[in-house]
Amino acid sequence: MSTRYPLLKEQLVLAGLSGRSKASAKGTRRVCATDRREFAWLVVNPCLEYPDEAMLEQLQPIVSSGSAVEFLTNALPWDARAQEHFAVLALDAKNKPLGIDHLSIGSSMGATVDPRLIFQGALLMGSVSLILAHNHPSGDARPSPEDIEITQRIVTGGKHLGILVLDHIILGRGAFFSFLDSGLLPSPVK
Repeated sequence: MSTRYPLLKEQLVLAGLSGRSKASAKGTRRVCATDRREFAWLVVNPCLEYPDEAMLEQLQPIVSSGSAVEFLTNALPWDARAQEHFAVLALDAKNKPLGIDHLSIGSSMGATVDPRLIFQGALLMGSVSLILAHNHPSGDARPSPEDIEITQRIVTGGKHLGILVLDHIILGRGAFFSFLDSGLLPSPVK
């Protein structure tokens, strides 16, 4: 049974750090990144490009681990990966996707994750909350002790920045593990 993610009523505005500029002529908002990481946005562009309000309205909110898994498996080809991949799904105040930051590609045994990079992307996207996700190429979706430790570090960092970590999802072959559903992540209350 999936725990429902809360819809946040208020967004913490981090003075000037949201990374959004005024709407451009195309109806999207952009900010160029000097970072070498590849951002996978809902609208792909060499600069970070945000969907306009009309596009966001068409997206369904991510309300549970099941809907997060459905969105993530449609957005990235996790099953075809022989290496571990780590990504962050950034959400707005209504839990609608803002974009996916594909942070790390590792080996068949693991991927290195830097919490600073997670929050750098989240701030650039203007995210209010995040869902962490990675795959286990072995097919076993159970978390390792390292998965549990890094999740706790990221949750703590998010609290300091006012960015809520809603869940961490591990994708295996035909199965997934939700830290929230399993009680390894405290239920987000706003």
